[in-house]
Parts: sequence; structure tokens; C-alpha cells
Amino acid sequence: MSRFGLDLFARENPPPGYFTSSEYQRIHLSGEPTKDLPPQIIVCNTGFKLLCPKNGNQCRAQWTPVNSSMAHGNFDVLITARPTPLAEFQEKIASACDEQFDNAGDLIRNALKKGSPRIVWKLLMHAKVAPEFAKSKNHTINNAPSFDRWMDAIIKLGKDRTKVLLLIEMINPEINLKKSKAVVEVKNHIMTVEAAQQASLTRPALDHPANVITADRFSPINIQMNLIYSTHPPNSKYHKKFPVFIHATDLNQFIPLTTAIVQQWATDLVNVVAGISIYSPPRGLKYEVLSLKRRKLVHTSEPCEQSQSVDSADSEVITPDPQVLLDYIEFIKIRPSKRDKVLAILNEKDITHPKFFKSKQITNKKMLQWGLSNGIIYQLKENVSKFEKHLALQ
Repeated sequence: MSRFGLDLFARENPPPGYFTSSEYQRIHLSGEPTKDLPPQIIVCNTGFKLLCPKNGNQCRAQWTPVNSSMAHGNFDVLITARPTPLAEFQEKIASACDEQFDNAGDLIRNALKKGSPRIVWKLLMHAKVAPEFAKSKNHTINNAPSFDRWMDAIIKLGKDRTKVLLLIEMINPEINLKKSKAVVEVKNHIMTVEAAQQASLTRPALDHPANVITADRFSPINIQMNLIYSTHPPNSKYHKKFPVFIHATDLNQFIPLTTAIVQQWATDLVNVVAGISIYSPPRGLKYEVLSLKRRKLVHTSEPCEQSQSVDSADSEVITPDPQVLLDYIEFIKIRPSKRDKVLAILNEKDITHPKFFKSKQITNKKMLQWGLSNGIIYQLKENVSKFEKHLALQ
């Protein structure tokens, strides 16, 4: 019956577990494949969960969900497996979304251009075909390296057609905002609890419940203000009335820590404003400059510390560069088992460049309080010049 084009056994061609001739040549034969081979095709079964901003509410952004389920559900997009720029892939997917739901592609393009709402490109493949892209791996192709790694894996599979599941999901900014607020509230609560515990240790309460020191007696802003004052004590060489914050790299500049300034700084710390830490004040605060008379007083009374500061920081504004900091951690050969912990501590303290370790303000005592060991502190502070020479030779 086969000569009449009928297959009574309804067998697959090729049978399960076997390769087509083109797949066999890609996978098993050495050398360049022939030009007659068909292109490898990726069948992206695509769905989307997008957000469209509502008009009329200028105070608070509101969003209308736009999902592929509102049209015809998931749909297939055919992609040729070849080295491709991520932007080209995203544009092809956006165009296909337009065909399913009017202007859905424009929502994707605008979000990619503005960076908001954030888009997550979730990818799923059968675990037996590509274990690294199985559901349990939660793989995404949000950036070029992850996309290139996925595309390279598809090409190496050598299959004529590879099926994948792609979900394009926009993250509601309100969710991140609520999460950030919750993190701040928890942090402030823990701060007040710790303050109450510390107060209880220094002044034990009597048996009467009214004498028990509880967290609600403490204000997070007041706690942060006290921390600022204790970290940056008075220095009569700079100001006779107020404590001062001395510039990390220029000893001739300082900020008088008046009550209003410290309240503003403490409020930013409580609200977890980006870039603000106990060693990094709000950017809007203005530095004062020492008079020539006071400069002589500062420099002559502390010759060793000043020479160290000039040698280290050279009065420059340090541009944050987390990648350089990561390279520095690898350069000084901190043990891999401790590397993540060290980076987490430095990130929490807003140390974003090796040059910070040359500042007079970053003392060994402070770094010990951060939770770093003496050995780690020595490695961090004593190798900056060597690292700079290493970079200069590259």
C-alpha cells in the first residue's frame, strides 16, 4: 500500500529516537555541513502578559492588563536558529504580538526603550531536550549573554525544529514599590527592637510592666541621627559648634552637621534612598571649605594621616564601578568561600570602588564593625596601589 502513498502503520518519519539526515549531519559528521541543509527552526510558542497605562490619573500610575489570552491564546513564532542580536529577536516577537493583539508590540517596544515597566522574558524547554532550560531552572533571556547562551545551545542541538515556550511578562511597578516599602518597614522595626534591647541591657527594668523598655519608644529617625553623630564626632579644627562630616577624599572640605542636615540625612537612611549610607550623605548637601588658617592647623597637627590621605585619594571624586570592585576582589585572591560574603558587606556599605579603601575615613576599626576579619581588611587596604598598576599595564 505504500506505493499508493498510504502508511498502514502510521509510523513517524523518522521514528522516535532517530535523526533526520540533516540532523545527523549537523550532529555527527565532522567538517562544515553542506549548503543544502535546511535552516534550523525554533518554534516559539509565545504568550504575553503586558501592562497598558491608564490615562487620567497623574498622581499614581494605574495599569490595564493586556494578555494573549484575550485574543487567541498562545501563538507560534518561527525563528531561524542562528547568531542573532537580542534586539532583532525582540523586534520579531513584538511584531508577532502585534498580529495577535493590536498595539501589543508597541507596548513591548516602549517598555524596552524606557526601561519601565520591567519586562521578563521567560523561557521553557523540555527537560529531556535541554535540561538547563527546564521549568525548574526559571531561565530568562532578559539580556544579551543569556540570550546568546540559549541560542548557542539550540544550534548545538542540531535539530531541524526545536519547540520552546516563551512568556513575555511585564512587572507591575506597584508590586516593586510595595515590596520596597515592606523592606523599609521591616528594617525600621528591627532597628527599634535592637535599640530597645540595647537600652534594656544598659538599664535593666524593674518588675513592673510600665518599666519595660519596648521598641515603640524609639523613632527610626532618631536612631539614625544618633548613629550619624556617633560616626562623625565633633572636630574643633573644622567647626567650633557642630560635629562635621569630612569629605572622603579632600580633607579641606566638610559639612557642618546641624540638626536640620542630620534630620534630612537620617530620613533618607530610614527611607533607604539609593546611594545614601552612614558614610555617604545626601548629594544636595553643600560642603564648606576650610580657611587657609584652619588648613594649616589640620595639616600640621596630623601629618601622618594627611600624607596618607593625599597619597591615597588625590582629592578626586570616585565614580562607582562595581565591576572594577569585583575585579579587585578576584585580584587580591580572597578565598571563593568568603568572596560572596565580602561583596555583600561592601555593597551594604556602598563601597563601589577599590579607591574607597585608601580613604582616611574608612578605618580598620570601622571595617571590623562591618563584620570583616583582620586578614580581609589587610588584603582590601594594602593592595589598591598594586591593583592600579596592574590595570595600567593592561
